Amino acid sequence: MFGFGGWTAIGYFVPMIVWRLGGRVVLDDSDQSWRSLAGRDVTMAYVHPGLLAYLLAQPPEIDLRNDAMTLVVISGALSEAQWLGARERLTSDVRTTLGSTEAGCCCVTQIETREDLTWHKLRGPDEVQILDEQHRLLPIGEVGQMRVRLNRAASYLDDPVATKAFFREGYFYPGDLAVLRGDGRLALRGRVTDVINALGSKYASLPIEAELQERLRAHTVHVFSHTGDDGEEVHVVVHPSGPITAGELKAALKAALPPIAHVRFHPVTSFPRNSTGKIDRMALKAHLGIGGTVR
Repeated sequence: MFGFGGWTAIGYFVPMIVWRLGGRVVLDDSDQSWRSLAGRDVTMAYVHPGLLAYLLAQPPEIDLRNDAMTLVVISGALSEAQWLGARERLTSDVRTTLGSTEAGCCCVTQIETREDLTWHKLRGPDEVQILDEQHRLLPIGEVGQMRVRLNRAASYLDDPVATKAFFREGYFYPGDLAVLRGDGRLALRGRVTDVINALGSKYASLPIEAELQERLRAHTVHVFSHTGDDGEEVHVVVHPSGPITAGELKAALKAALPPIAHVRFHPVTSFPRNSTGKIDRMALKAHLGIGGTVR
């Protein structure tokens, strides 16, 4: 289990499940966590995208491959480049999950095709509902706010204000935009507050990031808008898996982004992340030297 944050999401509710099944658990937060995989009979490993990028960056002479292992990616989207890299260097069994500490896991998807990176498999047909701004159920195919059925927690301890905002009518509201497909699969479309502004219109950031990841074969892409001295700007931050030519970048931005006056591109070697492995947006903004408000 790489990263203590991922363990807590499971351990709050089923802390004994691993011991009941039998075996050994390794909790590894060291700066050489690849050693937990090398030469071990590991059957399951949980990693966030930042740690997966770290594992894939190890020298080729370090053999980490174990096809008896299931690799579960948590706390962030899995890019195509990382999936292909994990399949080549680590294991053929790569899976993703969607969930939260509050509501548990609502999706577990084994990645067998590129489509599986975007369209997730719900654990049950009534796990998730999609609502409009008036909290009415939306039909299949329409993007709206996601809510997840509660099976466990129903409040935050000693915080009635947050409880009222996030727990309602037996559901948890994680703040995500999503869409359901006719076959029951779910795709995220970004955070309710995670939109970019372009010439007066708002666009969900996640589909743009996913398309740029695919076109640029990048480990991670993060897109946000910011009001600068020249007006609204869109910043595209990329952790590439290899060299990107100017032509490839221009074509990818043109295909993925809506009409935008000012676009700034930032290549990075890694993203700052919080304790659960998610991108720390404020730290990233400070690293890039961007002031003001990020939308």
